[in-house]
Amino acid sequence: MKKAIYFLIFSLVGLLGCPMEENEPQPDLEIPLPEYSFMVDERDGNQYKIITIADQTWFAENLRYNLNLFNGEDLDAWYQSWAQERGTFSQLNLQKDSVAVYGYIYNWFAISDPQPLCPDGWKIPSNADWDKLLVALGGKEIAGGNMKATTKWNLPNKGATNSSGFSAYPVEWRDAVGNFSQSVGRYTYYWSSSEINSNSAWLYILSASGEGFGAVDNAKNTGVSCRCLKN
Repeated sequence: MKKAIYFLIFSLVGLLGCPMEENEPQPDLEIPLPEYSFMVDERDGNQYKIITIADQTWFAENLRYNLNLFNGEDLDAWYQSWAQERGTFSQLNLQKDSVAVYGYIYNWFAISDPQPLCPDGWKIPSNADWDKLLVALGGKEIAGGNMKATTKWNLPNKGATNSSGFSAYPVEWRDAVGNFSQSVGRYTYYWSSSEINSNSAWLYILSASGEGFGAVDNAKNTGVSCRCLKN
């Protein structure tokens, strides 16, 4: 059994801002959004908004696919999926009834599984793909503000305009042993397909208290959201 336990690394404090104590949701801001188009995942019938940013086309919603994946909602099942390196999804905890809004969270093994996590013609973005997006949105210091939705985040939701149409909402995460975060409204995380080693991979982070966007390394059995990028 692997004994190493990885926890989310908040080493980007200067970039993303300090954690907030406030739990008040951000009030609605009337900022016009780009026009979306739509696609249907033929595997399960889920429909997704999509948005083109520069020369990349992204899901504008978190992935909700769960076919051919192990259900790790139970804590023990989530932990065992690490030992088995098994692609696993989970509903959320405090946001459990809102899959349509927040999607599922996944461990990294769901990305490396032979069965693609994204629909045909789409992929989980690599570090190079994410970095290309943040450059298109003004650089790592401000890209997050252009990606974050103007609702559902805790105050101050710094810099949030959603001018890109990416529509990032705050989502819970699970650590490597299956514990859910107890803070809602403060952060969201997205997997990269880029691997570091046998135990860890990259994920990208947004914060309510900062407008930056950048990568941190984490355990592959951490549970976070996924977005799909068109090939």
